[in-house]
Amino acid sequence: AVLKLEKEGIKALIAPPIPVGMSHHHLPFPGSLAVRPNTLRNLIVDICQCFVDHGMKRIVLVLGHSGPEQKAVLFNARLEVAEKWGIPIGIFDRADPDIRKVVTEKVPGKGRWWGAHASEGETGDILACRPSLVHQDKAKPYFPEEAEAFYTKTPSLRYPARWGQNKLKSGRYSYAPGPFEYTLGVGYAGDPAKATVEYGN
Repeated sequence: AVLKLEKEGIKALIAPPIPVGMSHHHLPFPGSLAVRPNTLRNLIVDICQCFVDHGMKRIVLVLGHSGPEQKAVLFNARLEVAEKWGIPIGIFDRADPDIRKVVTEKVPGKGRWWGAHASEGETGDILACRPSLVHQDKAKPYFPEEAEAFYTKTPSLRYPARWGQNKLKSGRYSYAPGPFEYTLGVGYAGDPAKATVEYGN
């Protein structure tokens, strides 16, 4: 993306990604990490302040996890940066309806749950940039509708799950874990085996 911008005479810099976000609903999976909303918001604002100090004129935040709580944090951080330093600051969200429309037009024939976690869409993204990380020979399809059916027919799972009663060892609760955590114990949806480099590009 930066190379394309440079060809158009636009100088751009890609900052290091923030490696930990708000993924509390995945904490039942061992190894998952998450930070509190204020922690993430303050980190974004502090990093943006550094860019302002270094003379950056515009900033675009790239949202990597498109849940409503993540969007709220980014919009809040953007508002503070814009009010404090008066610079244009945008948010790129791949789940935005306009962006989804472009993807739909360019990638016909997508399967169910194409854009879900580690689905053919996200797996295609990694195939395009880091193919050595993808082991498609181990990929298996999994569709959450199957889990959802089990989940909603099992009251003992449904209510605790929906209301965040999944207590972690630290004593805190993982809010609103969904059927992924309570049925097959997988963290993805769709058919990653169908992913292609073309999808990623």
